[in-house]
Amino acid sequence: MLRRTVEHFEAAVEEPWSLARMGDTARKMAEHVVAFQLPAASWHAEAKLSQDKPEHDRGRVLAGLEGHGAYANAPLAAAMRRLRAAGDRPR
Repeated sequence: MLRRTVEHFEAAVEEPWSLARMGDTARKMAEHVVAFQLPAASWHAEAKLSQDKPEHDRGRVLAGLEGHGAYANAPLAAAMRRLRAAGDRPR
């Protein structure tokens, strides 16, 4: 299950991470992974645009969003830039 989950989400990444690269460490870690389901009783949406991150981290996020990889998302990058221009700074 863990291997399939990792492979599924890493498939969209240019240089995917794999459990095999971790060797015995992955096996030891996997022994402590517990799968579970949790039904949602309610949910609350909130815009998280990395505004609580240091400026250099925000720049890296923007570069990824404005790039051409699996995480490219120009509209989200534009929203982050608007928030930044409006004066929202990391706390």
